[in-house]
Amino acid sequence: MKVYVLLLALLWGGFSYSQELDTLEDCKKYKSLYYQYLRQGMYEDARTFWVKARETCALCDQLDYKLFKNGRVIYLQLYKKIEKIDTLSLNANMDTVNWIYEEGREYVEADMWGYDYASFLMGREQYSKAELVDTLMRPMILGGELPRPSTIELYNRWLLSKKRTGKIEGHFGVSDDEALSVYCELSKICHKGMESSEDSTDYWGVDMRMKVNLMKYAPKNALALEQILDLHEEYSQNKTVLKSQLERNRDLLEACGQIESDLYSRVLLKMLEEFPNAYGYSDYAATNYRLGRFGIAIEYYEKALENTQDTSVIDIWIFKLAMSYYGAKEYKKAFKYAKLVEGKNRASAMKICGDCIAVTANVCGNSTFERKANYWLANDYYKKAKALGIDVSTAKYLNMAPTVGEVFDQGLNMGDSIHLDCWNERSVIR
Repeated sequence: MKVYVLLLALLWGGFSYSQELDTLEDCKKYKSLYYQYLRQGMYEDARTFWVKARETCALCDQLDYKLFKNGRVIYLQLYKKIEKIDTLSLNANMDTVNWIYEEGREYVEADMWGYDYASFLMGREQYSKAELVDTLMRPMILGGELPRPSTIELYNRWLLSKKRTGKIEGHFGVSDDEALSVYCELSKICHKGMESSEDSTDYWGVDMRMKVNLMKYAPKNALALEQILDLHEEYSQNKTVLKSQLERNRDLLEACGQIESDLYSRVLLKMLEEFPNAYGYSDYAATNYRLGRFGIAIEYYEKALENTQDTSVIDIWIFKLAMSYYGAKEYKKAFKYAKLVEGKNRASAMKICGDCIAVTANVCGNSTFERKANYWLANDYYKKAKALGIDVSTAKYLNMAPTVGEVFDQGLNMGDSIHLDCWNERSVIR
């Protein structure tokens, strides 16, 4: 009896082993067949043998990444051939793709499979699976494999979608704080792609489009400075990437209404240190002028003028330099540069000249008469400003000029020309 049982066990074991070998051979055969049809573009035949390969290979533990990757290709190609009116077949096909993605997660360790699965769900607007999408995309945030540029752009739209959140927050389905936070996080990923990928231009393009979409609605929120400061702490050594990062930070600060912040001037200064140019000098000067840092504004307007041959901006920068000197209470230099201004700012420049003379009248001259006579010259410039279209009184400060009696006391007459040493200019007694 024992011998009989032993023989039966040996026979059954041999049969089982033989069956396993047959299954393994079938797995290899069906894999080969579906792949041949796939390469030839015969997707229906490829599907037939792919299904058999999936069934037999599962029995002998031979499922792998390649099988699921190719299965996805087959069903996506078949989807293109289904008539659009055949919604039943279309949905069934997409359900199979979804199943392939889901089952493939067990056999595929690459982050890219998860990103592609997330893209599939987002593209089909599967908002009920938002938590799964976030899980699939999480490696991107944690420093894993870089997603494709198109996946990042799709994820940005997904996160901001009103359909996903089921609520309306301004122009997005999230608050301004969250919208800016989403962009900042994804922009970091794009710049990593610009630095390390052959698709650097595509990553740059995605970042630009996301930024433009955000800036279009000029999100202003209390956390903007904090969020952009986080971006300011991380800069690339790659000059192309660095330039894009700096321009991004500058544009965000402008869109968020933070041009008078210290961070904005720091970003502009770093741009100048890395990429010095006349227009950058002018921007930095303008920022410091707004902040009341007139000395720095003067320094950088002068640098801008020294480093440009662009005649379309020279006159504007001279005018702004004059304004900066006036703000710094260096009235002689403000007067000097204001006199040089031509074009559309000349009227305002003439008023600055008048203001420079008037504000220093009481301390400029060897006698009371000379000091009071400065108001005639100031009035001359106010008349020029008025004639050029600026709204200023032509009688401004005349009540502070010498009286008729004071004029005669000096042995002078109305209508005489008088030289004013302080400004090395002449005016008419009146």
